[in-house]
Amino acid sequence: MNAALLDSLSQLTAEEQRLLDGGPLLWEAYASDASFLVESDRFIPANQMITLRPHTRFVAFPMHRHDYVEILYMLSGKTVHTMETGETITLCANELLLINCRRAHRIAACGKEDVAVNFIVQPAFFDFALEMIGSHNVLGQFLIDALRNVESNIPYLYFQVADVLPIQCLLESMIYSLLEPNAGGQRILRASMGLLFLHLLANPQHMRLSATVSKSNSLVVQLLQEIQYRYQTISF
Repeated sequence: MNAALLDSLSQLTAEEQRLLDGGPLLWEAYASDASFLVESDRFIPANQMITLRPHTRFVAFPMHRHDYVEILYMLSGKTVHTMETGETITLCANELLLINCRRAHRIAACGKEDVAVNFIVQPAFFDFALEMIGSHNVLGQFLIDALRNVESNIPYLYFQVADVLPIQCLLESMIYSLLEPNAGGQRILRASMGLLFLHLLANPQHMRLSATVSKSNSLVVQLLQEIQYRYQTISF
């Protein structure tokens, strides 16, 4: 991560300063009621389907859901997530966590050095990525369908990709594109998201799935595991 970019994203936000001053987490800034369904239209600008928001530090987020796909990218430090299934994920620097629509999780409070950004993404944004990957690719079809299906039994996808330089470069480029938008920014981001998924699919050994997948998805999981461990030799 570029040092200047990390420094910029590490700066205290107005919300974080209020929290440090003793203020509470204002759930109404995120959701319409105490059910804590975080709403994308509070963050994504009109006529767009993706935006970037630094993860708010210094406060624990209680169990909540999103009406969008959340992609959390850890820039430094770590975040600890507990899913509704009881599974705990410790997301470390330069790792990626994708959380599906309407899947609940809570997040432990972060310190000053725990810097992360949220890509807030409406499901329709992934159409182009699906077209790039192709429906013939079992892993690609499953990943995108899981992200777009609110009834998916896979609550999250966790990628330990800190050492995969092409993925790190793509994510940094996407951050720049969102921080400094231009007229063609959304098209560039759609293409970048497709490339990101292609790279993630090319590195299945770095992917971790939920351990609580329902039996109805057992065949799909077996296929994913087959791809993960025999990626170089498997054919479709």
